[in-house]
Amino acid sequence: MWRSPVKWLGVVGAVALLCGCTALGTVGDSTASSVNSILKDSGQPVFTRLVLSPDPDDTRVAVRADGAEVWRTEQGAGDPVAQPSVTGASRPDAVDFDALNAQLDVLAASCDHDPELNVGIAASGAVVADSVCGGQITATSVDGREPVAAQIELTSVEGIDQILNEASAMLPNRRAFQISLPGPASSRGDSARAEGGTWTLTDGTICTVSYLRAGQGTSPSEPLREFSCDGFGQQKVGFNTQQPFDPATLDAGRIHDAIGKALSQSGFDPQTVAFYGVYEFYTGPLLVLVTTDGGYHEVDI
Repeated sequence: MWRSPVKWLGVVGAVALLCGCTALGTVGDSTASSVNSILKDSGQPVFTRLVLSPDPDDTRVAVRADGAEVWRTEQGAGDPVAQPSVTGASRPDAVDFDALNAQLDVLAASCDHDPELNVGIAASGAVVADSVCGGQITATSVDGREPVAAQIELTSVEGIDQILNEASAMLPNRRAFQISLPGPASSRGDSARAEGGTWTLTDGTICTVSYLRAGQGTSPSEPLREFSCDGFGQQKVGFNTQQPFDPATLDAGRIHDAIGKALSQSGFDPQTVAFYGVYEFYTGPLLVLVTTDGGYHEVDI
């Protein structure tokens, strides 16, 4: 069931379903000028990823080239590298560089060892930026909102709230069919997974996308977030069918309370819990506790 996902590699750019362009801010500062200059030299109108540093001359821009990805700077281009399959691109004028620069300024003020911002565009067109200090991810932001700590406890109220907001921002059309939060016996370790809808790859292939978020991912080589094309999509469970829902409309506190109720009512050993599934059915939102031996218990959210 679970297959190795395509690495987000810190960030990936994405056009929502072929062209998930954002509608954020204007371009007018030196960082944006650097990005535009690099893109002009490359002959490409869009980028797939960015790496920003306090010195705009160190800006790195990834562009597509013959099915691969090439990192470019003001000095020229690097060698083509394999492009993540769930990826896309964005125009510079669709990105709020003021918000990115503000996040970078905060990072630079507290980091004296290689501060940089890894930036990408998610499936819905959301701008995602990870603050990296000395190779370690310290904070993350979505759509220019206030950066939050990158490391979270996935089943705490705060962690659940972050997962809900990120899943809403990351998935195509901001819709999920399922969100699973890890239990102590999770086969995925300390990571949550959101099942989304379909995604059209650059070669025209359609797959079902999933979003994976690590609770304690710390570096681009150990990604905080990843996308995969092995999602399950909409499923029928008994007489009911999963309904697509915007994760951001759910209440993290109610989900946290439902986890507590499921544990107390089921009588299962908490250490055997594989995951807590969050669903929307015709009857409303539901949490399902699932154990490693197939046991389960349902609680309304």
